[in-house]
This record gives sequence, C-alpha cells and structure tokens, in this order.
Amino acid sequence: MKSDYVLIGAVLMLVIGLGLVFGYTHGTFGFSAAYPVSGASLQVAINTTGLPAMAGVPLTLLGLLLLIAP
Repeated sequence: MKSDYVLIGAVLMLVIGLGLVFGYTHGTFGFSAAYPVSGASLQVAINTTGLPAMAGVPLTLLGLLLLIAP
C-alpha cells in the first residue's frame, strides 16, 4: 500500500516538473531532410527561465529518484 503512494507521488512530481519546464518554454524546432541521409538534421532548442526552471528541474529529478528507489 505504501508503494502506491510513492508511485503516485513520483508521477505527480514528474508531470508537474516537466509541465513547468515545457509549459514555459521559448524555443525553436527545426528539421531538414536531405539526400544523402547524412545531410539530414534535427535541431531542438528550448529555453525556460525564472521560477518554472528553478522549480521544474528539481521536481523532475525528485520524481525520477522516487521511481528508481524501491
């Protein structure tokens, strides 16, 4: 029963943390296809500033830690 609460807490922390980080993101996404395939590229740049970055990263890391720990 106790492990259920840990799992629920871990998932909630992951969702809130990633929601803060990606919800307040200012960034770009680019994809270019080319022939030959070695010329193809994918570029993703995200930038999160302020409180969402300061709260989102620790919440995400804590959620991951709770998922790993038994």
